[in-house]
Amino acid sequence: MGVRSGSLIIAVVCGLLSGCAHAPRPYPIGIYAVFKAEDVPTVAAAGFNHILGAADAETLRHAQQHGVKVFAQPGTQVQGFNPSAARKAIHQYDQHPSLRGWYIVDEPDLWNIAPADVKRVEKHLKRMGAKKPTVVVLGTGSAAADYAQLGDIALLDRYPVNLRPLASFGQHLRDVRLARPKAPLYAVIQAFDWKHYTNMVSGDLTQLRPPTAREIRCMTYLAVVNRVDGLFYYCWNDRKWVMQDHPETWEALQNVVADVHENAPLFQAQHVWWPMRVEHSDSPKLNEVGEASLAMACVEVKDGNSSVPRGKYLIAVNTLPQPLSVRIQAPGNPLPPLQALGEGRALSLEENGFFRDSFEPYEVHIYGPITPRP
Repeated sequence: MGVRSGSLIIAVVCGLLSGCAHAPRPYPIGIYAVFKAEDVPTVAAAGFNHILGAADAETLRHAQQHGVKVFAQPGTQVQGFNPSAARKAIHQYDQHPSLRGWYIVDEPDLWNIAPADVKRVEKHLKRMGAKKPTVVVLGTGSAAADYAQLGDIALLDRYPVNLRPLASFGQHLRDVRLARPKAPLYAVIQAFDWKHYTNMVSGDLTQLRPPTAREIRCMTYLAVVNRVDGLFYYCWNDRKWVMQDHPETWEALQNVVADVHENAPLFQAQHVWWPMRVEHSDSPKLNEVGEASLAMACVEVKDGNSSVPRGKYLIAVNTLPQPLSVRIQAPGNPLPPLQALGEGRALSLEENGFFRDSFEPYEVHIYGPITPRP
């Protein structure tokens, strides 16, 4: 599916649920660091329905006006926890309809914050009367088991471009999902350039760059494959990275967000097991982290829209920084031809439902709806 022009974004966001028999709850699509209340309308117009922002009356008022939910800190952090500030924030804002949850700690696994300290603060908040969910953000999937019982909602922020293989993003998401199989999990996707964070990176900074539109889309669909319940993108304005100073990245991100809205039924669909078979010709079978180079999921859409009708779909993500050519067996030996969703092309089906396709680096293809044989 190609990148859309910015002029289509609002139409996509607002008009694509008309094909539903009944519209499901909007899929969470958020952006970090919206700390100025006056910026809420801008990010809402770009398609974001969640933000990480301030717990203050103006931010929550703007959020309510624009249909946005807010993750906010309770006036304090785990390190140096201030019970008085937390109690005040909970008393003032816990019942506000636009407050989605209390963001209690950021990357405790990377900053050596003990799970016991996080648990202590979480208990404090709930004893103070907090009814909204608590939110814990992890930086690595490998630490998920240590923090698995903490936070009503877990977020994972793994920013690979271009410090580490992009494929590591999906790997770490899967690790968190396995550690927390039933709790809500949101992916936090990189939309910034690491060279703006010189305190956290070293070496030749001239080689660093922001992710491309294709890389942002690749990470977004890797999140789908790994069964996340929502998406966030980093970031709007944390004073180091100011998104409005980077129009190319902002346009790429808006286009991906429009794509998520258009294909929202895929993100909310039920995952279905099938005997996955992929055959490689000259393409690598494994990616840079030793996992399958083609990440895939079969999902069943119950509540479709005009772009994604009801039915089964196969989502396929090339996790390699190089082209990939494969032969895939479609689920259920379907009737031909097999449609590539949103691409205006159909693929021939061979015996037993196999088909051949090629992927550019980090490209995503979605096949379906898959018509089963009678």
